[in-house]
Amino acid sequence: MTAPELTLFCLVSFLFLCVGVVGGWGLKSYLDNMLPSRLGVLHQEFFDEDGNVIADEVVSLRLESGFLEEFQEEYRGLFDEDDDDDDDDDDDEK
Repeated sequence: MTAPELTLFCLVSFLFLCVGVVGGWGLKSYLDNMLPSRLGVLHQEFFDEDGNVIADEVVSLRLESGFLEEFQEEYRGLFDEDDDDDDDDDDDEK
């Protein structure tokens, strides 16, 4: 390829890139403004009686220090290593 052909190819490629970026940006902003908001995909339990989103009632889980030790002591039988009910011990018996 000669220098003018390479120059023309680079300019056309750059032009297509610019048109794609500007067109994609414009299309995204158009769709964001014209399509219904994404609040419609939330489950009905996230809304109050008036249809407003309940932002203050977020489900969370907080484990306090010492929780794991208390849990293991309360359910120690579930964590015994010599438990015959475990399916993983089948490989050792064969």
